Amino acid sequence: MKKILLKLAPVLSILACSLIVARYTGLYGIYSVPTPANEPGLHAGQWKLTFFWKTAQPGDFVVFKRQIDLFGPEEGVYVFRWCASAGDTVEMRAGDFYVNGVNQDLGKRLGATYLITQEQLQQLHQDSLLTKVYPAPSYGPEMRGKFTVDITRSYASSQDLEDNRFLQSNGTYEEKFFDDYPKEWGTDFFGPYVVPNHHIFVLGDNRSSALDSRLIGPIPQEEIIDVLW
Repeated sequence: MKKILLKLAPVLSILACSLIVARYTGLYGIYSVPTPANEPGLHAGQWKLTFFWKTAQPGDFVVFKRQIDLFGPEEGVYVFRWCASAGDTVEMRAGDFYVNGVNQDLGKRLGATYLITQEQLQQLHQDSLLTKVYPAPSYGPEMRGKFTVDITRSYASSQDLEDNRFLQSNGTYEEKFFDDYPKEWGTDFFGPYVVPNHHIFVLGDNRSSALDSRLIGPIPQEEIIDVLW
């Protein structure tokens, strides 16, 4: 065994050095998914590779940098799915995403937030939860004793929970980070909005838990630094 390792040592050393050089010359990148904003497409804590020869296309998860006041003066690195391009008209209608009048969410595995009771919570399979369980916001007496959970829409349908989907009403989101949007728009009721030239519109697959273009605005294509493989 030692002889085999000794023979392999030079090869492994060259391979390791090559990977280091490739990493720092931009031939490939490694990113850790920081949040559950893209569940179930990307899992929080998951590591993903990027390669310089892959060109970003609609539908890809793209990596970009953006300074957001909420998180301080430094630029942060964000990962979201490219969902619409320059010239497209985008809308959120009761939590469903439309591009040029066509529902883009049909048949896709996406996450959403549902309002459920303690009894319903106990019946959910724990592996189905995309994020932590939170007490329902205190918007009224009907919220008391209930919880909000992020699960896939397909799983919610299988549990007869589609009618329990929790939607943010127009203008209820406390703070936006892109001043060009009307104040009455929200994350679930948004638009219509035409994506400006040389920009893209990005969304998290976990629609209810993503700080995406509905809040931070469209992303200049020049800000895309990578595309996940």
